[in-house]
Amino acid sequence: EDVREFLPRNDAACTLLMLDSACANDAVVLDGQLHIGLFEMNESIEFIRRHLENTSDEQAKELSLKLHQIPLALKLAISYILQTYGDDGLSTSKYLTECLQVEETLLESSTFGKDDSYSRVIACTWEITKRRITGLEGGESAIKLMQVLAYLAEDSTSTRFLAKICRTELDAVMELLQKFAIIEKLGDRKSVV
Repeated sequence: EDVREFLPRNDAACTLLMLDSACANDAVVLDGQLHIGLFEMNESIEFIRRHLENTSDEQAKELSLKLHQIPLALKLAISYILQTYGDDGLSTSKYLTECLQVEETLLESSTFGKDDSYSRVIACTWEITKRRITGLEGGESAIKLMQVLAYLAEDSTSTRFLAKICRTELDAVMELLQKFAIIEKLGDRKSVV
């Protein structure tokens, strides 16, 4: 009863957040299409070049290999690169340098084994993105919102519910998360990666 007001009555009339698990069948929405599994190298390069036009095929391949051709990792990396460095032709190299620094920290922790490359790559891209968001205006609220969404572990969450728990302007926080590909607007809906 306490949450009934937050449950959608009419799907078309509600703006919902749909949670996509980073682990559930390796599924991720990229450019409006659901992608399941890892990219083939040519798909990965094409995806990177479509968003980072000043990146060479060689640079795209290097980024793809570093991120193990994982669509979610590539999506987060590209959004981060565009928001942080722009598309200057050197942006992938700058990102890869950050990856190495964060990866060292992750390897020092006992959270990931050396053979757990999938989890380490995802954790690395999340950590880089999280650090950047935290330093921006509204970033602390955005990170808190991400933490709440992680605990809800639901397929969809009403934005009215989120507005009640978010202390700052929900639209501004969601816009910040959208810039970094944490959420993606899909018509009336927003998808949370």
